[in-house]
Amino acid sequence: MRLKKEVPRVYKHFKKEDINVMEMFSHVFFTAFVYKTPLELSVRIFDIFLLDKEEALISTLVKIIKLMQEKILEYQSFVLYSVTIGCK
Repeated sequence: MRLKKEVPRVYKHFKKEDINVMEMFSHVFFTAFVYKTPLELSVRIFDIFLLDKEEALISTLVKIIKLMQEKILEYQSFVLYSVTIGCK
């Protein structure tokens, strides 16, 4: 799993909080980030997705997690779920 390799602290935090990564971020893959990013960025991500398939989405997600790592480590599972699923 790329998350374990590239962001081990976040991976351990998710395990500790009993967070299913696929469950938490599945909406991201179904919408290709459209609901969580500005339109221009969404279009760019979708272009890359057309070229690189799901690897583009996985790479983008891992990069976002890297950028948000410190904030993610502060949250408990119920907050993480509400931030990623319910709120923009």
